Amino acid sequence: MKKLLIIALLLISGLTIYGQTQKIGFVDSQVLYQNYAPAIKAQQDLQVLQQTWTRTRDSLTQVFQLNVQAYQNQSAMMTPQKKQETEQKLMLEQNAILQKEQLVVQQSQSMMKPILDSVNDAIAKVAKTQKMAFIFDKGIPGSVNILHFADSKYDMTYKVLDQLKSK
Repeated sequence: MKKLLIIALLLISGLTIYGQTQKIGFVDSQVLYQNYAPAIKAQQDLQVLQQTWTRTRDSLTQVFQLNVQAYQNQSAMMTPQKKQETEQKLMLEQNAILQKEQLVVQQSQSMMKPILDSVNDAIAKVAKTQKMAFIFDKGIPGSVNILHFADSKYDMTYKVLDQLKSK
């Protein structure tokens, strides 16, 4: 029994010592994206893309709604075959709008992927040079925030930003 107790104490003390040697830091990704030139450019491009898509979508939706309304007004006078053809045409039109929306989302993601990859690479490099075991993201206030408190001496944001700018 004594041996088991001693082994348990050794294991616990070993884990405690191991846990104390790990360094943990954090970054504020908002600061990174607001100060990293490629991210600023990508945000501007995304804004233009979103505004263009919003105008296009509104126009396509308006035409679609007019076509649906016309179908509803005329459906009583249509033959079953004509109804089916018109319904299929309307479904194709609706699917086309949804497909275009998905393309815009994919285009947005592809625009941001190189930025996200660069930020993640810079974080990894800073983590290795600073011998950090973990680096958390401070998060966006008002949304999911994993890091509720952090001492500013563990803030790696500007080291990561320097790493990004040194490329």
